[in-house]
Amino acid sequence: MNVFIKILIGCVMIKMTGSCVESKVENLRIDWDSVELPKDQNGVAHQGLAGPVVGTIGDCVIIGGGANFPEGMPWEGGRKQYHTSFYIYKWNGRQLEYQKRDELPFVIGYAASCSWEDSVYFAGGEDEGGPLKTVYRVGLMSDLSLALDTLPDLPFAVSNAALSCVEGTLYLIGGDGEKMTSDRVLKLDIKESNSWQEIGRLPEALSNTVSGVYGTDIYIAGGRRKVEGDISPFSNRLYVFDTKENVVEKRSDMPRALAAAVGMVYGDQFLVFGGDTGDTFHQVEQLIFEAANTVDSSTRSRKIEQKNALQIGHPGFSKQQLVYSMEEDLWKILPIDFPFAMPVTTTAIVLDENTVILPSGEVKAGVRTDNIYIGRLKEQRKKI
Repeated sequence: MNVFIKILIGCVMIKMTGSCVESKVENLRIDWDSVELPKDQNGVAHQGLAGPVVGTIGDCVIIGGGANFPEGMPWEGGRKQYHTSFYIYKWNGRQLEYQKRDELPFVIGYAASCSWEDSVYFAGGEDEGGPLKTVYRVGLMSDLSLALDTLPDLPFAVSNAALSCVEGTLYLIGGDGEKMTSDRVLKLDIKESNSWQEIGRLPEALSNTVSGVYGTDIYIAGGRRKVEGDISPFSNRLYVFDTKENVVEKRSDMPRALAAAVGMVYGDQFLVFGGDTGDTFHQVEQLIFEAANTVDSSTRSRKIEQKNALQIGHPGFSKQQLVYSMEEDLWKILPIDFPFAMPVTTTAIVLDENTVILPSGEVKAGVRTDNIYIGRLKEQRKKI
């Protein structure tokens, strides 16, 4: 699969010089192609993974853990299954080359993950028993087998948080507990600390955010939060956490609320791909509440059928691509959408300053993709 996409970003700046008008338009060209997660021993395609642990170790990319529904969709009685398998690829500068599969000694899904100095770190997440507070570092041995180290536990169990590394310190932001969503900002010095410290709080509790590091600042966009007995609010806010001062600043809101999007920092811009707008999510939540709060069995059955129909007919997630200019404090919606079924509930892997990977993820309710999308970015300047 190879698709060429030309996307206009930035603004048109007009400079008057006598009778001459000069405009500068910045163009971001993204070439997308993909590889697939490995088939099984019988040649059956992988079902894909939501909430995988992902990252880079040297010239290798690892993708593993995560969850799917191998026995049927949840509205058909299928049970969510969490996984131990990790898939190791090598990046040759042009393409991902599959190397091998290895296993963790436990299942993990929806952990927050990031890369730093030839290791991948992942924190929290969940398994069949609920949210976790464990933290691990993953490296690779000479035969590309996984090397796993245990780090200090989080002070509380959380899944769907954001994890970033800035100058050798891990920062975990937000996430979902068993019943409530967190607003806490935690840090752990990888080499010198034996415990996590709470160093701040977001203005609101958030999980399923998209984050990126620029210098010593962490950008946190979108997300949602649990509200007991009510609809989960989705956020259109952009926050910046200053790791030097341990303070949070609010920046311009996104054009609309989004959760579980993927994104990256590109130069002095923050790119946000796709995301869940909450339209179907909120309708499903409302029907679940109504079914749970009715005493009439026929009404309850009808509400459940309506909920199932919504999930079966899920339209997929937003394909919009947003660019935030840090210099201008301004969001723009790119004129061309992401060209495939947009994955959410995954984490973008930045291979270098011009290459990003969107590894697997969820493409509609209960449905995952086995595609690993590779985007090659090139900025061009034109004079008209």
